[in-house]
Amino acid sequence: MSLNFGQSLFPPAGELIKSYDYIDTLTGQGYITFYLANARDSSAIAINLLAINNQTRGESTTTSYTATDETEVWIKSGDVDWDYEVNVPMNMKGKTYVPYVWNGVAPSSASKAYMIIKLRKYDGTTETDIGSSKTSEKTSLHGGGRNMTELGEIDITSTVHFKKGDILRITVEVWTWCFNSGGGGSVTATYYHDPVSRVMLDADSATYNSGISTAFKVQAPFKLDV
Repeated sequence: MSLNFGQSLFPPAGELIKSYDYIDTLTGQGYITFYLANARDSSAIAINLLAINNQTRGESTTTSYTATDETEVWIKSGDVDWDYEVNVPMNMKGKTYVPYVWNGVAPSSASKAYMIIKLRKYDGTTETDIGSSKTSEKTSLHGGGRNMTELGEIDITSTVHFKKGDILRITVEVWTWCFNSGGGGSVTATYYHDPVSRVMLDADSATYNSGISTAFKVQAPFKLDV
């Protein structure tokens, strides 16, 4: 490349240089990976958040719910919101991918559980559902307590605009169904969420320390100005 006399190699002061990953440029969108993490605020109150740094050490590594209802109907045993406050305006569109590990264990092979992962926008007053993904149903027929690695997909077909101060929210619902076994029906469902994966798991077993990450990720698509 040749330069004309007086031409600068550097952009004018204040001009932003845009840089994109090659794959992002091909698809016209970029991905930001968020991690579910537990923390405490200035009043030591436990909060749930979406962190953008996978070196964030969450206070706890799991969330579990045990249900002993024996009515043999699906009930929502848990509902947790994980929030990220948007700092700059952005537009979301495309497929969101949610890789995670979870398990369910029940004394009876008939008791079971599943989860629903919801992607939402919250403006401080109104909560708007963007899309959702449902896990498979987990029963002890899989071998009670075995860990399942799954990948959820949420397809965002219309552009969703987030202004500064809006909340990007992931809601994880745990649903359980207990077999009426005459006094012993119960089920426990657990999902993992440690950004640094301090606890590693075996896939499809109940053992630990074998290399399966326990980070609960949300890989969210944002439209690029290219």
